[in-house]
Amino acid sequence: MSRNRNDELPDDLIDKLKLLNEQPDDYDADTRPLVSLNEDDIGTFRPPEPALRVGVRDSSYLNYRAWGYISEDERILISDEGEVYLKMDEETFGTTDAILMMFKIASEESHSYHKRTTNIAIALRKLVRRSIRESVIPRLIGWMKSGRFR
Repeated sequence: MSRNRNDELPDDLIDKLKLLNEQPDDYDADTRPLVSLNEDDIGTFRPPEPALRVGVRDSSYLNYRAWGYISEDERILISDEGEVYLKMDEETFGTTDAILMMFKIASEESHSYHKRTTNIAIALRKLVRRSIRESVIPRLIGWMKSGRFR
């Protein structure tokens, strides 16, 4: 057996071991919730504006079970556990001409697959690094105040 290669280990395991050494700087960051969830509160969280009830269906043979609420414009979710989810897209962050151009280039079939996926990655990276639009923040704060942070 070669000293540089271990034939007993599958390649994907070796790749996984390599990735362990390349963890991001914030890998061990504290991710505990800011506000703990009391079991008595589950199911008592309500959105601050008109919303639709959301259910989850585990199987086509089972009924729906309640999960939470979704805003009428389908942009914000609040679960029965008080967790708030925001739809992350160009409406949330706003776009620039440069970001729109990257998405347009990525949608053109004349470019290679590699170039299209590279352009999508660049555009998405630029999009999510932008701040949330000022018009979205007050609404999001209202939903979060109705959630676990109340």
